[in-house]
Amino acid sequence: MCFLLETSRLSLRPPQERDIPAIVTWIGDWDVAKYLSRVPHPYSETDAQDFVVAAGRNRAFGERVGRGKPAKEVAAEMLAAGELTEGYPAIASAWRYAREQGVTTLPLLAALHAVVWENAPVGEVLAGLTLG
Repeated sequence: MCFLLETSRLSLRPPQERDIPAIVTWIGDWDVAKYLSRVPHPYSETDAQDFVVAAGRNRAFGERVGRGKPAKEVAAEMLAAGELTEGYPAIASAWRYAREQGVTTLPLLAALHAVVWENAPVGEVLAGLTLG
């Protein structure tokens, strides 16, 4: 089953192998890549494959947290198994950066931070989430 989040302006699903050519095209474009902090340029098919694999690890992390296991425990278990989940520290970094910049209207990031770093109940956070 593929998770899909849709709003009137957005359709979001996990990246898949079939997306690799498009990922290479878009991220390989310097006018896109120059605004991304951690993207090699030129961007290769191998880079895109690595991205799709990493997205799978982050998805596994999110699914386990979504089932109610504390994020800190999931991250420790994944690390012990040799699986790095980039999303766990990225949420904290993005949250800190937004606060430093005075940005306060990021409901999805706020929800992720609450669940992952503040151990807020997933169901309650999702029930209160409004995406414009």
